[in-house]
Amino acid sequence: MAKRRGELMKVSSLFSKYATLLKPPQKSVEKEVCRVVEELVPFPVRVEYFAYTPSTRAIYIKAPAALRSEILLRREEILSAIKDRLGTNESPTTLL
Repeated sequence: MAKRRGELMKVSSLFSKYATLLKPPQKSVEKEVCRVVEELVPFPVRVEYFAYTPSTRAIYIKAPAALRSEILLRREEILSAIKDRLGTNESPTTLL
């Protein structure tokens, strides 16, 4: 949207430059993964069960075996839900 004299700009266009540059912090990605998994898996989940590495964009699961296998069975569903919430720029691509 070009800025013209006397016209208003959309607020979302003011931040579009930063949306492509900024990455979500590591801890916020881990919390969001925990929320998504809680919604999709019938087991209790804690944030300590997940570790996120921004350089590889991988989520490591440090949960008990039963919960880990349930998460890995729903891998694609979890990753797509995370991508919807965090955006495609720097969302995790792998569950290990």
